[in-house]
Amino acid sequence: MKTVTALKISEDVLTDFIAALDELAVKVTKNCDARAQADGRKTILAPDLEKALQEILRTGALTVDELLPKVEMLTVVELSRFSKEIKKMADDLLKPKAGRKTAKKKR
Repeated sequence: MKTVTALKISEDVLTDFIAALDELAVKVTKNCDARAQADGRKTILAPDLEKALQEILRTGALTVDELLPKVEMLTVVELSRFSKEIKKMADDLLKPKAGRKTAKKKR
């Protein structure tokens, strides 16, 4: 942190930051280990790390299977709002884009 900012950094922040990085390293390593073992390997490879980082840091999109348990935790009111927002997004995605020709129906 000290090499990235000119600001002073308290000892508490540095201690907490190091602890958070250690916790992250453990999660990533365990995830990589599980992937390698699932493939019957004794070596962690770059794709294991890439997938672990995507999963843990959420740089990739959630799958439906990952999203559903989170949706189930919503209240009825939140679920209703969520449903409306999803419908609106789907409608927007399905609209023909301006300047794009739509296929004509054959008769």
